[in-house]
Amino acid sequence: GCEAFYREIFGNRFWDSLDSAETDDRHHSEAITWHWEARLALLKGERPPNDEFAYFPIWSRGNMKTMIAETMVCVDALLSHAYDQPGFCLYIGREKDKVKENIQNIEALFGSPQVRKYAPALSQVAKDTETNQQGRWTASLIQTQSKYAVKGATVESAQAGSKMKETRVTFFLPDDIDSRDESPVMAETKYKKLTAEILPMRQANTLTFFAQNLINRFSTMYRIYKGQSKALAN
Repeated sequence: GCEAFYREIFGNRFWDSLDSAETDDRHHSEAITWHWEARLALLKGERPPNDEFAYFPIWSRGNMKTMIAETMVCVDALLSHAYDQPGFCLYIGREKDKVKENIQNIEALFGSPQVRKYAPALSQVAKDTETNQQGRWTASLIQTQSKYAVKGATVESAQAGSKMKETRVTFFLPDDIDSRDESPVMAETKYKKLTAEILPMRQANTLTFFAQNLINRFSTMYRIYKGQSKALAN
């Protein structure tokens, strides 16, 4: 099950730090359970519970959005590995340096002792069986021997290389792409880029975890949350 899996891979301290110590609010574990159940259903050729292909963790700053997101990518890769199916996560951020940091954190998770114990191929560089050439493993791109790839990109660069060999994006993860410093015009440009060019790259087994708190009424997340946009709605 989900909790047992997370405790085994990431330790009891990680799971015990989730949610709120003062209230019964279970925002962290709810998000994690959504991804777990949705990905398992898709790997089995079914549809996610309640047809929820997207999740919106509108949590305040300092509430572990990015940590949960990075951990979720690792679990997505482990589940895909367990079912011997390819996967491709596109991790989208606002700044190149921050995105590289996210990818480095994910790389560290792939190389952790517990992940290497159950799925050593996730820490090994992909090798083409026909050409015997190694795939790429850079500061913003991970191609694993387990047929799972992770690419980090900004909203402006995300569309380039939207397919890894024959695998299209199976997991979209926009993380803090909205900014308080953006003008309404800049926010509109980003909204159009995300909704008209990036999200249409989805396929039938693509999940989206939009790790973003509410910034202002012009931001992409605000427009989706308030129903002004039909993006990611079912």
